[in-house]
Amino acid sequence: MRITTFSSRLIYSCLGIAFGGLEAHAEGTPEFFRPLDRAGITGLWEGVLPVEQQLVQMRYDSDDEAFLTLVSSLDTKQFVRVYVLKSSSVQNGYVTLRFVGHNPAEPGITIDGRGYATALAGGDFIQATIASDSEQNVRKPLQIVLHRGPWTRQLEHLSHVAEGAIQQQTEAVALEAGRIYNIPVYDQASMRGQWPDRAPSADETRKALRAVELFLRKEGDVSGTAAEMISCILQNKQFYRVQFIGVRDGAKRTMLCNFFLDDGDAAGELRFPNWKKEQIRCKAKNCDCWHIEYDLERDQCSHFSTGQRSN
Repeated sequence: MRITTFSSRLIYSCLGIAFGGLEAHAEGTPEFFRPLDRAGITGLWEGVLPVEQQLVQMRYDSDDEAFLTLVSSLDTKQFVRVYVLKSSSVQNGYVTLRFVGHNPAEPGITIDGRGYATALAGGDFIQATIASDSEQNVRKPLQIVLHRGPWTRQLEHLSHVAEGAIQQQTEAVALEAGRIYNIPVYDQASMRGQWPDRAPSADETRKALRAVELFLRKEGDVSGTAAEMISCILQNKQFYRVQFIGVRDGAKRTMLCNFFLDDGDAAGELRFPNWKKEQIRCKAKNCDCWHIEYDLERDQCSHFSTGQRSN
């Protein structure tokens, strides 16, 4: 619900700009945008200045008790400045607020713009410019949109949500096109190996292929020869076959995944005719033959290497 409210604020702010200005849009649709009066600006407001990477927070209780706080970060340090209201004008949505610091020599801050109440809970906003009164400040006033409430507290959570969504989409695209993840069932073989009771199941091998594909796509985590081999594997246009072989480490079960190419020799004979029954023995030290271990419990891959591994 919080995310919906936050998104709605941004959408309605953008709508106002898109339709030729908030003034025109507000007059055309009073049921959505109503100009704020003095009582309407009471409360907590927050906005962000992207250029300055500053959080702007305003709390207006009355003309006698109103504050403006600017918070910025530089490396690991935070800089906080607090201003108090010096003068105000609020008429038919037009809002001008001038704040000054405790130090008389410090330049004041003026917020000048228009404020609107909306039909959305927490959707009220003030679109304005914010500028320093300093004579040395020759920059143009910065644009800012202040939204009612402490909405920026949601940003860290939303950022993590966005990162997670992008990661999921990245993985989905990689898996859809991945030549390892999409190895056909007829090019796969499962063997008990060191497992006492059974061979890896179809569900387990599917998860293993997914983990292997994503491991290869994150080749930045490895270096040197391994990185070169992984790049060779991803660029390879031939189709791999794979053996899934049970491995035991005490009571823990893992899976050895043997990948290899076998297009046959010059006469068309397979190099590994019994590959579905016996672990292959491949001496090639290139991307024609490689293996990796899959941890079922952790859903992770490790011990990537080329050539032969005896189980």
